[in-house]
Amino acid sequence: MTSGSGYRVERSDTAAAFLEVAGTRFDFGTGFVVRSFASSLTGSLPVVYVGHGWVIPSKGIDPYSGVDVKGKVVVAHGPRALPKGVDIPLIGRINIGATTVFAEAERRGAVAVIFIAQASAMTGWAALRTQNT
Repeated sequence: MTSGSGYRVERSDTAAAFLEVAGTRFDFGTGFVVRSFASSLTGSLPVVYVGHGWVIPSKGIDPYSGVDVKGKVVVAHGPRALPKGVDIPLIGRINIGATTVFAEAERRGAVAVIFIAQASAMTGWAALRTQNT
């Protein structure tokens, strides 16, 4: 839907939204949540796994090396799952010397990112379910 005032509004049918991985269906709100998205996705899309997904050039860490993510859905641990023993300094919300999973996946042409939730995220699941509906 578009508005005459120059902005665009999109609505998703969250009651019908689901992901299916290897024959297992995950319904929106109980099996997955969407924190943000740029556009709607429909159909079967190829999926690639990139571990933690962070690129840290100074440490030679690039989980995307040799992985073609263009036009695919990236699956990563996260969103703050880091390589063991690595700390990424922050200034506010800016990561110093590292590229986030979202930024790197987008830069390399991925269409979406799905995170494998960390156990700590499960404690706030009820709140996550309603944030972007």
